[in-house]
Amino acid sequence: TIKFCAKCGKEAAPQAEYCQYCGTPIQQQLARRKNKNTAVMLAISLSWWAWLYTYKKDKWKLWSGTGLGAISSGVISVYILKQVEDAMNLVNQAMAGVVSETPLAGSAPAWATWSTIASFVIGGVWVWSIADTAMKRSEWYNTYYSDE
Repeated sequence: TIKFCAKCGKEAAPQAEYCQYCGTPIQQQLARRKNKNTAVMLAISLSWWAWLYTYKKDKWKLWSGTGLGAISSGVISVYILKQVEDAMNLVNQAMAGVVSETPLAGSAPAWATWSTIASFVIGGVWVWSIADTAMKRSEWYNTYYSDE
């Protein structure tokens, strides 16, 4: 396996106990480094929740993504509930034999517009998390704990 120094991020010799560049002990730091491939796979599968992996340095991104995701999910949920309410009203009217021309609760186009915007926000945050993790250099992950 290739070892990296947790302080300077440079590759160390396989048998090295200390970094040849900065003198930091290698073995104790090796188990604590982060992996870029893991971060990218987490971002692809978990969107903004992937920033939990690098929470110490990315906490503002995690909380921004969580806030945007919660608001967007709420808007989409209200839209779905309004559509279900409309469907139930139509069923009730049909069963009663009464068809009304009154607008239904969720038929306002604003809910559809806000729901579409919310979907794009969720997708945008997902793409942001993937791009953010993929664009960081491997050394950033290898030196994740170096500023402790």
